[in-house]
Amino acid sequence: MAASVTDPGAQGAKGDREALRRLAASARGERRTVPILVALGLAAALTEGLGIALMIPVFTALFAQDGAGGGWLAQLGEIGRGLGEGERVALLVGLILTLAILRASVIVAHELLSIRASGRVTHRLRYDLFGALLAADYADVAVRDRGRLFDVIRGETWLVGELLMTLSRGLVSLCVIAVFGALLLAISPLLTLAAALGGLAISLVVRLVARRTRRLAEPTVATGAALTRRTIEALASLRTIRMFERQASEHARFAEVSEADRLAAERVERAGAMIQPVAELLYAPLFLGLLLSAYAAGMDLPTLVAFMVLLYRLQPHARRLDQIRVELAANLPILRQITGLLALEPAAPSVGGRAFYGIDEEIRFARVGFSYRGSVAAVTNLSFSIPKNRVTAIVGESGAGKTTVVNLLFRLYDPDEGAILVDGVPLNDLDLADWRSRLAFAGQDAELIGETVHDAIAFGRAGATRAEVEAAAAKAHAATFIEALPHGYDTPLKDAGSELSAGQRQRIGLARALAREPEVLVLDEATSALDAVSENAIQQTLDALSGTLTLVVVAHRLSTVRDADQVIVMRDGRVVETGAPDELAGRDGGAFAEFWKLQSLVRDA
Repeated sequence: MAASVTDPGAQGAKGDREALRRLAASARGERRTVPILVALGLAAALTEGLGIALMIPVFTALFAQDGAGGGWLAQLGEIGRGLGEGERVALLVGLILTLAILRASVIVAHELLSIRASGRVTHRLRYDLFGALLAADYADVAVRDRGRLFDVIRGETWLVGELLMTLSRGLVSLCVIAVFGALLLAISPLLTLAAALGGLAISLVVRLVARRTRRLAEPTVATGAALTRRTIEALASLRTIRMFERQASEHARFAEVSEADRLAAERVERAGAMIQPVAELLYAPLFLGLLLSAYAAGMDLPTLVAFMVLLYRLQPHARRLDQIRVELAANLPILRQITGLLALEPAAPSVGGRAFYGIDEEIRFARVGFSYRGSVAAVTNLSFSIPKNRVTAIVGESGAGKTTVVNLLFRLYDPDEGAILVDGVPLNDLDLADWRSRLAFAGQDAELIGETVHDAIAFGRAGATRAEVEAAAAKAHAATFIEALPHGYDTPLKDAGSELSAGQRQRIGLARALAREPEVLVLDEATSALDAVSENAIQQTLDALSGTLTLVVVAHRLSTVRDADQVIVMRDGRVVETGAPDELAGRDGGAFAEFWKLQSLVRDA
């Protein structure tokens, strides 16, 4: 099962109420639209109801019946009374057709307005969700399944819009029920009461189905998430799948989750499919009973026909309300998912109360400890300094805690213990935007963001000019291959640059970092995919920048840290050695010396 995006506390009735509240809140931006939709719904109901009521004088004229009922029914029967029989019928039929045209026009206007409002609500909800993820604490987002998040943002926000459109149509149904109910009461209060009691009983049966549908809908969230995750994983790994000849096994794995999703959805659909047949089966005896009662009460034929037609036309609107109830029940799990995401706690405040203008001396980790959620300590009792305008290398085996140091440095997480001090000031006291504006990062897996190569580099600094982008590319030794691309810097990036080689992506990622003109540049295996010539050229660029910025190099390959001013050696989340590269390499039995000897043996072999 995919990692849930539901807030743990948002379960049960409380979670349902919150989900429905969120659904209502998402429509608040359409405050002006809702009254118009209600007015259009009333207009549709009135035109249809009057059209049906006009059947009474039509039948009266055609079958030479006496005027039906009293009050407004009698007045309705007087329409065209002074005309000849044929002329009167033609007038009444014309009025009925005019009302039908008006009703059709009103319904079209209602649908078009509903579509527009639904689309706007979907956009706002999607916008709010994406904003919530961008603003949320990184620790909350990092543990969530990306495929599931994609499902929620892309698919299920649209489903909410569709649900709101369904509710909009439900407004029309409510208006029709109200208008038709008034007409039915005017014709026969007793029969109308009997019809209402029968309809209420049928509605209770539908509620039982809705309750079952809600229970069955819960697993569809998990199966849908698993299907999305499996699909994204396979499509992103097609190269590896083919290289290992695992097409058949991956196809079988996909079939497994697809079948589970199909069965879960089918159970919900089967429960929903029972509603209309069951309701129609129950409505049939209700209609027959009312018809016989009206006949026994001596109701005249035109009035009886109008009553039954009104009742018949009211039935689908009552069923629609029941269907809406079922749809709401089936979609409450999804609404809870969205509510859980929107309720994510925001990240640490961007303003720590203190402006930051630059480093004067050093960044110091003072007895820092940190654990990722639900895991053992990632780093423990870290104490070291990163001097200004010096090269600091952090080395160690995989899992030593190097990436955690980078995450803490960028304040993606805050330490559980100790503090990170910038010239003696705790990092979380500084304005976060000010702090990050002085930092830049280039890593092993360059996540390129932007429509074109130019955009991917300019992402490093808002407002970067074309000349600045090209200068950064030149420093990263990326200009030559970029200019050779079909459209140069304007070449579109597909799937975050998947058509480029790993080395090309790394150089663009480095150009992005250099375009930022940072005070602190962090390189996390940023040249691991480059050949020796390219890596050496980039090293020359970094040497030229030496003394003008603070460089933090995270590396497995010790050859990349030979020119560092200091090396910090980590093992199992702790600092085990600190010193200059030559000093540490010559220390008998030292961790760095062992790493250096091992890699030298591998290189010589």
